[in-house]
Amino acid sequence: MRIETLRDLKRAAGRGRRSLRPARPKILVGMATCGLAAGAAEVFEAITEEVERQKLGYQVSQTGCIGWCSREPLVDVLLPGRPRVTYGAVTPERGRQLVKAIAEGDLKPEWACGLLTGETNPLTGRRTRYTRRPARLDGVPRYEDMGLFRYQLRLVLRNCGIIDPTSLEEYISRGGYGALYKVLHRMTPEGVIREVTASGLRGRGGAGFPTGKKWQVMREAAATPKFIICNAD
Repeated sequence: MRIETLRDLKRAAGRGRRSLRPARPKILVGMATCGLAAGAAEVFEAITEEVERQKLGYQVSQTGCIGWCSREPLVDVLLPGRPRVTYGAVTPERGRQLVKAIAEGDLKPEWACGLLTGETNPLTGRRTRYTRRPARLDGVPRYEDMGLFRYQLRLVLRNCGIIDPTSLEEYISRGGYGALYKVLHRMTPEGVIREVTASGLRGRGGAGFPTGKKWQVMREAAATPKFIICNAD
């Protein structure tokens, strides 16, 4: 995938939106550290194998931690026009059974631990609804009604549990690289430094050195070449 223009970025976002909410059943498996530690890799493999064995046209994807680590491994099912349903403590065998049940039109509410009627991107305010019909499933609580999630506003972690972290297109559909485009095409280097300085962003080390100050010093330094050192721990 090569992105050189704003049109390219918008096209990638469109593909990402179609991947996030496909016009076919989609199964998501939480594959963050918490999920993997609880056996999510085996669950993902079992679900993928069952979908292929039955020759079902489902999309099986991985996602990050939605914030319910105590219920891992988590599996979510998203059917077109229906709420997104979460199942907790899923085993490989239950994953296979869930695939069979979905094929028969059964969402197994007795196994479900929560459902999402939609989600809001806090940066854009855009609300995506999974269904326009009353989003209820017998005995299954909605995320927005649970104490664990009711008062949360996730900013940095807004994409966790929503996108496949290996998909750039899904990330772009949620606003990814939009700031980079703005920086490259609409701002000056000095303007970028002012923005970072105003943000109050600091390094994570003990000194907590202001990032804007660091960038300003490097911008003013005359010596070349200049090096960027990234601590990607």
